[in-house]
Amino acid sequence: MAHEPRRHHHLSRESIARAALELVDRDGPDALSLRRLADSLSVGPTNLYTYYPDRDSIVLGVIALMLAEVEPPDDPELSWEECLHVILASLREMALRHPRAFPLVAVASYDEWPLVESDRRLDQIVMDHGAPRELYPRLASVLDSFLTGFLLLETQALVKPPADAWSPFRDPTSPPPQAAFTVTHSDEAYEEGYRCILAGFKLVHGLE
Repeated sequence: MAHEPRRHHHLSRESIARAALELVDRDGPDALSLRRLADSLSVGPTNLYTYYPDRDSIVLGVIALMLAEVEPPDDPELSWEECLHVILASLREMALRHPRAFPLVAVASYDEWPLVESDRRLDQIVMDHGAPRELYPRLASVLDSFLTGFLLLETQALVKPPADAWSPFRDPTSPPPQAAFTVTHSDEAYEEGYRCILAGFKLVHGLE
C-alpha cells in the first residue's frame, strides 16, 4: 500500500527563508546549503523543493526578508531629503543587523526580484515626498553605489578580525590590533559622505 509523503506543517516559504537567514547570520553565505538548511528545520533536503527549486531561489527569499526590514518614514510632512535620509539610515541598520548576510544583498541583481521591487517602492516614496522625478533616479544610483560600498566595508569589519591579529612576531601579551574601519568611527564618515553627495548633486543640478 502506497504511503502519502509526510507533511511538515511548520514549513512555508517564509519559514524556510528565515531559517536560511539565521544560518547565514551565524555562519556566513558559504554555509548555506540545502542539506544544512534542511537539518536546521529537521526535515530532509527534498522537502525544501516543494517551496524552492534550488539554493539560488532560497537566497532570493533571504534577500527579500532583509529588504522588508527597511522601513520608510510614516510622516507625510517630511521633505524628500529627510525622507531619503530615514530610508538610507534604515537600510544601514538592516545591514548592521545582518553583517554576514549583507553581501548577498550587495551582489544581487538590480533588474530582478526582490531588489527591483524594493527599489521602485522606496524610490516612489521619496518622489512622493517631493524629490524631482526626472533627476532623482540619478541621485539614487550615485547614493546606492556609495552606500553599498560603504556597507560592505562596514559589515566586513564587524565579522572579520584584522589581517594581522595573529602573528608569530607579535608579543602575545599585547592586545590584538583593532580594525581600522569600525562601526564606532564610521557613523561620522557615513553621515559626511551622504551629506557631501546630496549637497554636490543639488548644487550641480541647481536644486538649492
